[in-house]
Amino acid sequence: MLVFMNSHFQSNNTVTINLNDLESIVERIISRRERQPRKSIDSEINHKPVLSTKEVLSLLNISTHTLYNLREAGRLKPIKFGTKYMYRYSDVVSILENND
Repeated sequence: MLVFMNSHFQSNNTVTINLNDLESIVERIISRRERQPRKSIDSEINHKPVLSTKEVLSLLNISTHTLYNLREAGRLKPIKFGTKYMYRYSDVVSILENND
């Protein structure tokens, strides 16, 4: 059973979904995601030696919080230029290739 809040009307609604329906919904979402064209790394950034935070977020399709977690875990080491963080192209490609 799923319960969600409709913020527009400030009311609770209850939706009952059986396991088969839920599995079907998940399979459709995954299928749609797999059919979406993947961004070409080469066309996206043209082999820049370093990438901006915005470029990394777009290329990896992650949130700022996830990027911060990758940095803190040492999996993606930034280069700091003044107040900006830049990331090595090779490090980002490594994460993409390893599905990290």
